[in-house]
Amino acid sequence: MAQQTIAQTVARIVTLPGVKQRFVAGMYWHHEERKPTASSLAKHAKEFGKWGLGRKTILGSFQSGYTAPIPGIKNPHGLMSLAAVIADVRPEPWQGMYDLGDGMYWLIAVKDNQQLMPGGDVIGAYDVVLERQQQIASIANWQYMHGSAQDLVLLVQSDGMKYQPAARIRDLQHKSWVAPIMTATALAGAASVGMHYWRAHELHLAVEHAQALARERAIEQAMAEKAASAAAHVVPWQQLPTIGNFLGACRTAWNAQPLDIAGWDLAGWDCVLEGSAVSIRTRWRNAGGSPMDAPGLIATDGKTSRLDGSGPGVQMSSSPSAESLDTAARRLLYIQSIGAAQVAVRLDQAQPGPNPAIKAAPPQPWDVAQVHIESPAPLWSLGLVDRLNAIPGLRLSEVSWSRTNGGWMASGNLYVRKGGPQ
Repeated sequence: MAQQTIAQTVARIVTLPGVKQRFVAGMYWHHEERKPTASSLAKHAKEFGKWGLGRKTILGSFQSGYTAPIPGIKNPHGLMSLAAVIADVRPEPWQGMYDLGDGMYWLIAVKDNQQLMPGGDVIGAYDVVLERQQQIASIANWQYMHGSAQDLVLLVQSDGMKYQPAARIRDLQHKSWVAPIMTATALAGAASVGMHYWRAHELHLAVEHAQALARERAIEQAMAEKAASAAAHVVPWQQLPTIGNFLGACRTAWNAQPLDIAGWDLAGWDCVLEGSAVSIRTRWRNAGGSPMDAPGLIATDGKTSRLDGSGPGVQMSSSPSAESLDTAARRLLYIQSIGAAQVAVRLDQAQPGPNPAIKAAPPQPWDVAQVHIESPAPLWSLGLVDRLNAIPGLRLSEVSWSRTNGGWMASGNLYVRKGGPQ
């Protein structure tokens, strides 16, 4: 039954700029031991959704995908699964989050011989998609990709991708029938009956969609409540890398980072923790180079571009200890006071707003403060790693450099015990 709850997601039509093909995102995916037959697809369609497809991955595994009919769409003719089209463009395990515009985001997660995982084809608002990404973050050593609808255009139009036939969606429960020959006098009546049938069909699709949406919201609330309950028994900073492990991964990435490419200068560099690895996000400015040589995606003005990629993996922490806010703040402010490093520290007490739709979680035995550290050079070159590493509960999640001011910024969270040192 666990698979069935994951299956109840609401699929949507996705159109990409400059691409005539219409895609569907938000399908449920099911592993198949062998190539699925028409009868097995029809059987599963009763449980997971009557529209769908069977696919064979580039590594030879089989799976099937399903969705309930989409309101306003008479039949799935001409529709293709967006996830099935691009699942094989990168070696697994990988996942990507794409901004589709108008507040909609899409998550794709591929693992186990290039298969789309259940719950790995999700479309919705940013917080919904981000929550699903976080829920599956620990199940694989993911390569993370981020992009926009324009990035998806490049993927679906790349060599060898041209709209794979196996990605076409069809009605898995459709049965062919032959209409009887009608006389001219019967055609008008048949048209009237057909109109009544179509209105009933549209009403049926709308009801199915509303029911699927209600199930999805109930599932998301149940999952959020379960996660909130489980969080009371998990020390969050144990699920994150230590300062030394995180900065070590960023240092490795920075040392391999070119500062200019074919007349394009590096303008900004971010090392961001995502799951069990870091992602590198770079910004470039034209310093006399050709637009054809711009790294990554070029802006429409031809003056800047951006390039994102994956970085080294990081090892998680295992220390459950933490201090009081006062003790930890003293350690951080001492680093600021030593002068030679010229490090500025800001502590902003984190106050996340409540979600009235979800039951309140049990009180946590810790507080969270946001930490920002500014420095004239990377922390790993200032001899501060050991001092920062010695502060229990301090975890950094982003390191940034900007050519504009030449400065560095590190940010993260400081987890502190309530009621003094423990």
